[in-house]
Amino acid sequence: MLEQQRTLKKAVSMSGIGLHTGTECTLTFKPAPENYGIRFIRTDLGGKPEIPAIADNVIDVSRGTTLGIGEAKVHTVEHVLSAIAGLQIDNIIIEVDGIEPPVGDGSAMPFVSVLQKTGFEQQEAPKDYLVIDKTVAYHDEEKNIDIVALPLDDYRLTVMVDYQNPALGSQHTGMFDLEKEFVNEFELGKLKLEETSNDVIIYRPKFYQFGQTFKCKGIKKDSVKIKEDENNIVFKQERWERFRTSLKNDNIDKQIITKFIKIVDKNYDKGIIDSKGNVKPYSV
Repeated sequence: MLEQQRTLKKAVSMSGIGLHTGTECTLTFKPAPENYGIRFIRTDLGGKPEIPAIADNVIDVSRGTTLGIGEAKVHTVEHVLSAIAGLQIDNIIIEVDGIEPPVGDGSAMPFVSVLQKTGFEQQEAPKDYLVIDKTVAYHDEEKNIDIVALPLDDYRLTVMVDYQNPALGSQHTGMFDLEKEFVNEFELGKLKLEETSNDVIIYRPKFYQFGQTFKCKGIKKDSVKIKEDENNIVFKQERWERFRTSLKNDNIDKQIITKFIKIVDKNYDKGIIDSKGNVKPYSV
């Protein structure tokens, strides 16, 4: 982890349309002095009001994070702030001439790219890290949200989402090295070609085989096919214990993984599927 604060070497701008408001906006990142922090400035409003990017100024989290002080607001700031935090920038001025930053490609990558091009400048003041010296837990019973912070000499992040839907299952990801993993040009904000094939077998809606890869609703990407016959395909899957259950059972320092078998019927009895995947329902 870095020990001293840093800012930008020079100003840089980008323009585009906001995701939720559909308004045009030019966003300009500028260097800031030591201990300035991260602040948005609405240059299109009288007096050019400043909005520090702190939790106390969060006024709405529906569909995105909105910061505001009085009548001055900035919508959907999470991707901008993600880029700044991931690049470990401590002091920065963010001028916006509208109510919402440009959406870019929907990720933090466009902001990361712009900030990297301008470069960073190390400052003399030491970084002011938030030190977690004991376990801190937050639980929202109504929304089924749990947040736990554990003492550690480094910065690691693990996220789990469970929509209580068998088709989606539990989804999880993690980041264990901020400097090495946050910016990965082959993954962050990029599309990549995973597989090519001339063979596609459609068994039924939402269940097909592309080359050697099976795509099926309810079957996870990392599942392993262990058996196949004329009527069924048998997969072996893993289910991660829900974070809320781990917290309840006092297992937050480890992750319980359950292995199970899932059998998928290859036969479709609700209609006839043509070579393009279209379904003609049976008539009674």
